[in-house]
Amino acid sequence: MSRLKTNAVQLGDNATATQNFTLRTNNDGTMTLARGNVGATTQDILTVSADGNVKHGVARSIVRLAGGGGFGSTNIATRRFSNLLFTRGTDITYADSATLGATFTITVDGVYSISYTDQFNSAAYFGVSFNTTQPATSVAAIAQSERLAMAQTISANAPNNCAWCGWLDAGSVIRAQTNVSPTNGLDPTLTSFSIGRIG
Repeated sequence: MSRLKTNAVQLGDNATATQNFTLRTNNDGTMTLARGNVGATTQDILTVSADGNVKHGVARSIVRLAGGGGFGSTNIATRRFSNLLFTRGTDITYADSATLGATFTITVDGVYSISYTDQFNSAAYFGVSFNTTQPATSVAAIAQSERLAMAQTISANAPNNCAWCGWLDAGSVIRAQTNVSPTNGLDPTLTSFSIGRIG
């Protein structure tokens, strides 16, 4: 009976290294499945630790913003934010426009989690829109297929939250969308928005 004993095996022989995979061990009870050729991998896909824990190497991306920054002058229901708190990864492209408001464009298919908290000087609807064709319209009045989540501030200066989690295709455009230009509440720092890829 013959046995193959090796520390690394390349799966695939494509001339483009990123089309191949390498399975390797470090002879210490750990194992890694990586993208690329033996000795020249570029991305760890899956690792097994010495105690048997499995970790996948999918990069995580997140954008976190805070502070009410008004609305787009053309897209008058699309929220803007005053502070970019944190950004990581390249799966989400955040853009802010004085005319169009804030947009979050998905660049990689995956499962995303979104949370939006806001408050206004009077009761108002707010929510998360998806590929909307009506970014200047109240989130309560856009097509249901273009609305991922929605909530209402019940009274003046009372913050509330809405959230959504699910699959988004690359190219999807997400917006924080409200009534038509309600004004900030007494404390705009209570406004926040976060979007992250979780799978």
